[in-house]
Parts: sequence; structure tokens; C-alpha cells
Amino acid sequence: MLSALYRRAGAKEAWSTLNGNLRDALEWWASLLKNPEMCFSRTVGARQRPPVRYIIYTDASEIGLAGILCDEKGVAQEFFQEEVHDEGPNIALLEAEAVEMALWAWAQRLEGCQVLVVVDSTTVQGSMVKGASRMEAMNPRIHRLWFLAAQRRIELWFERVPSKLNPADPPSRRRPLTLDGAEGARRVRVRRF
Repeated sequence: MLSALYRRAGAKEAWSTLNGNLRDALEWWASLLKNPEMCFSRTVGARQRPPVRYIIYTDASEIGLAGILCDEKGVAQEFFQEEVHDEGPNIALLEAEAVEMALWAWAQRLEGCQVLVVVDSTTVQGSMVKGASRMEAMNPRIHRLWFLAAQRRIELWFERVPSKLNPADPPSRRRPLTLDGAEGARRVRVRRF
């Protein structure tokens, strides 16, 4: 949420009116500051990943969205698999939606935990890490995700893997899970945003 403020502060993109991006950024910060219990301090090493309590794998395709919640050993606990009926979907937006859906689905369980989120999209990984995207339609998803993470004190770490190594790839294409513990994983219903 700082990117709009940085652009406003710079002479190159300084504007005198309140545009949508700046308004959204200011509203986000105002809501965060109104709830001081959500503001917490923590130290995260720039090159060091925190110890992981849970792993979330997410993926999207033209026909589906999927997410898998695993324990720290990589054993599947729960998963979701939802159909996509969008006309000409933007895969990057769907990938971001899958990440957001996963965090909302398991937020209560993940509260106060370190979570490794594995995606197979460099666009989504970079946007989630930065907290903003050049793709304006993705920004509300990113902002809601980080707001929820702050509320629940969830420490997120994003990694990217090739699609063929992403265990959420098969269920996003309406195929069965192929991960350790898949037979015992419980399917949960989630709603699309």
C-alpha cells in the first residue's frame, strides 16, 4: 500500500487531486491505524525464511482454482477445488484469487503462524511480495490478503515452483490430488470473491 504514496510523493507523478489508488492506500492505512492491536512489530530477515508451520499450494487454470493446506512436513490436511466459468479469464488474476481464497479459507487455523505460500506464477509471487501490482485489478486482492494477514498475525512467505511441481496444478484442472496425505485430506468449500 505504500506504492501509491511513494508515487504521490515523487515529483514525476505528483498530482493535486485524490485518485483511486491514493484514496485506497490512505483508507487502508487509516483502517490499520484505527486498530492498533493489528499493528505489531516483528523482525524478519531479508534473506531468511521464518520457520514454517503450514504450507499452502495454490493454482489456477482456465477451468478451475485450487488450494491445498499442508502441515510443515508437506502432508495434505485440507484442500479446495472450485470451477471457473469466466469468459477469457486472466490467469494471473485467477492465481491471485486462489491465494486470497486460501488465506480466507484457513485464516482462523493460520492465526499467529508462519505460512509458506507456493505459487507457480512469477507475476503473482512478485506482486504479493511487493504488496502491489501494475495490474490494477489485482491490487484489491493483494490489499485484502495483507490486511487479513495483519489482522490474524499470519507471517507469509511466497515461493515459486514450476507448474509441473505444483501439487495444486492437478486439482485446478479437475484432476485428483497427488500429494502425500491426499487420501486423508478433507475437501472444504470456499466462495469466490
